[in-house]
Amino acid sequence: MQQFFKQNTGQLPSVDLIVECLRRGSIEITDGDDENDNVPHGNKTYPRIDALLALESVRRSLQLELLTTQKAFR
Repeated sequence: MQQFFKQNTGQLPSVDLIVECLRRGSIEITDGDDENDNVPHGNKTYPRIDALLALESVRRSLQLELLTTQKAFR
């Protein structure tokens, strides 16, 4: 994610942007009782990071920044 951002902007992304993109690029999973094991389950939902979705989130952020700052039209 950092490399992609730097290749496209010449600078490193902020920590806040990385965290935001990791969150947006996650899939919710539920710790349910759908496994065949002897472990108690809490039925809680947790985010699981999907690396490709997180990278796509960085790309969309860069696109949105270009559109909102009109850099793409200069």
